[in-house]
Amino acid sequence: MKARYSKQYIEKALHEKDAFSIEGVLMSVIGNGDQLPKYSDCFLKISHWFGLGRNGVWQYYEVTPIAEQKEVLSIISSLNIPEVEKWYKYGMAEWQNEEKIGALDTWLNSESRTLKSKILELVIREGNEIEKLCS
Repeated sequence: MKARYSKQYIEKALHEKDAFSIEGVLMSVIGNGDQLPKYSDCFLKISHWFGLGRNGVWQYYEVTPIAEQKEVLSIISSLNIPEVEKWYKYGMAEWQNEEKIGALDTWLNSESRTLKSKILELVIREGNEIEKLCS
């Protein structure tokens, strides 16, 4: 059965910048077999990257195919957030080096809330597209 959300629920989640609810909606869209708009897809992938920083971001790079990493990097580059781009590239290059990857884990733990908020701003712009996918 296709997951559906009311327009009011989605608008409220977007207006309140409720990342948890928005992630749930976006995951349901994927579960329905639909493709997410560009920034919404990026938001989920970066949320996954941020989330694994708590347990060791190397796990993200280990399980994420290089083609997907390159796609995420391309989107990050287009967002003009140089700090995120720098660290994402760093992780791609150093994820197998235990001595170096800890620096990325530390950075993610300290910056993830702020950076996730910046990317969430882009998801909000896709609100109408998200609503259509959920109706």
